[in-house]
Amino acid sequence: MEAQGVSSFKTLCTWSTTRQSCIGMYDPSCATEAAFAQALGVGQQDADQYLAVYGTNNWECGPGYADVVANYYCLENVHLYHNDDRLACLNAYNASVQQNGFSCSAYSTFITCWTNVYKKYCNAIGGYIECNRAKAGALEDAAFCADQLPTCSKNFEAHKLFGMRHKLAAMRIVKKSKNDVSKIH
Repeated sequence: MEAQGVSSFKTLCTWSTTRQSCIGMYDPSCATEAAFAQALGVGQQDADQYLAVYGTNNWECGPGYADVVANYYCLENVHLYHNDDRLACLNAYNASVQQNGFSCSAYSTFITCWTNVYKKYCNAIGGYIECNRAKAGALEDAAFCADQLPTCSKNFEAHKLFGMRHKLAAMRIVKKSKNDVSKIH
């Protein structure tokens, strides 16, 4: 896809949308690793990867389409020039799974790491896109982890601003209370 840029992504989405219209509304309990292995005649590992890509395509060619197109070249540059950062996330995830077995916590840590790589090079929007891509693939593989995976937000700093606003309001109340108490004496 790199050679043809964003136009190749748009073509991929045309294929993905066609696939979606052929499949129609699918039952997630039927879109499983075993079903993909049987339908495609591939092994379990390949079926797992196809299933994850299926979920990712559904997000990036659906609700994420405009954001991916608008930020395509930055995202692609991370893949091309900062792949070591991405691989560090993947290697840490694989090491965790090898040592401790699969866990939703390991998946969550991977998605957070992956998100931070893209946020570093493509700002909050890059983190948002890749968080959703990773999460969409993860939910196809391990839907039972849904409530343990990170929330993907276009404004990753919103929680800090919200917390800071409450902290400032609390400081004003304390200061006002001290002033009111000093008037009583």
